[in-house]
Amino acid sequence: MSQDTSNFLFGLIQIKYPAINALIIDKQLPLLGRVNFSVSKLYFQFLFYLGLASSSYFLFKGTQTLGKWFIDYVRSCYNSKKFLASKIEKQNSEYERYYAVIYGAGNRAGNAFAHYLATKGFNLILIERDLMPLNDVEISIKQMLKKNTPQIIKIVLNKFDQDALSKNLDGTKDLPIKLFINCKNAKRKCTSEGHSNKLIPDLNDGNESDDVDEIKDPQNTTTDVITREEVYFTGKENIEGLSCLLNIYLGQMIQLSQNPAILNINNDQDFDEHNIKKGQLFYQASVRFQDTFTTLLQRQMKGAIKTINVKANFKKLKEDQAQQYQMCEKAFCYLGIKDTISIK
Repeated sequence: MSQDTSNFLFGLIQIKYPAINALIIDKQLPLLGRVNFSVSKLYFQFLFYLGLASSSYFLFKGTQTLGKWFIDYVRSCYNSKKFLASKIEKQNSEYERYYAVIYGAGNRAGNAFAHYLATKGFNLILIERDLMPLNDVEISIKQMLKKNTPQIIKIVLNKFDQDALSKNLDGTKDLPIKLFINCKNAKRKCTSEGHSNKLIPDLNDGNESDDVDEIKDPQNTTTDVITREEVYFTGKENIEGLSCLLNIYLGQMIQLSQNPAILNINNDQDFDEHNIKKGQLFYQASVRFQDTFTTLLQRQMKGAIKTINVKANFKKLKEDQAQQYQMCEKAFCYLGIKDTISIK
């Protein structure tokens, strides 16, 4: 079989390919005269330019992505300092240190951020649905820092009407709050032997056994049950609680602090949208609300406040202090730079 040759890019590239005689057209056509061309030649030229265009596109997109990653990485190296500056520079301020609000301080992520920010010099406002986990966090911080323990304000919040909010948050309305960390999105579990929680309102609207999320631990014969009341109240905390608190604190943060920020810490549980279990739909919808609400808030405020969504597996954070520290560090490094980051 004979070969044909084509030159590309002003003769810089020369390609040889088989010349198929059956695909060579040499005819006399009306009005056009004599037509002589090789279909195989046109085909291989088309493949060459298609490959050149495709490789150029992917090279451009790869360079663009790499360039953006490099710019974000450089920015992240110096980004956290302004957000973690806890000392108030204003000379006429009656407070020496900024406050950080941690909503959901009783879970693993909230506990980790409370310890991390305490070491940075922040005073803390810890909010949870009951007092016991707040006491545990306070004791742990005092044992860790000893004489340098910051001021810690503990707030029990299990109702979100105007009277309850005014009563519980009245003492914090004039404080210089710089950071708001939302960790309130972890579903609580209780055993099937007794799943009563007086802090959770009773719906009393049907058979409770139809609306539970049962999760069996392979190392434990006890069945964990997510009751309908828990699903309802968790969603109420995730949506209404977060909205009410930010509505109260947002203006206060912008007016009384420099570089205010909101961090939304998500419990990344590898949720399967194609296999939704009972009790998960409302909970997952409330978590998605927090993500969207946090991202859109930064866009609406147009730089007045920075936000970030952090995806972390709370189970892996349980005893891994290195991963807890990494989560806190990385969250502040990319705060305001990226909308969402994941902690693996």
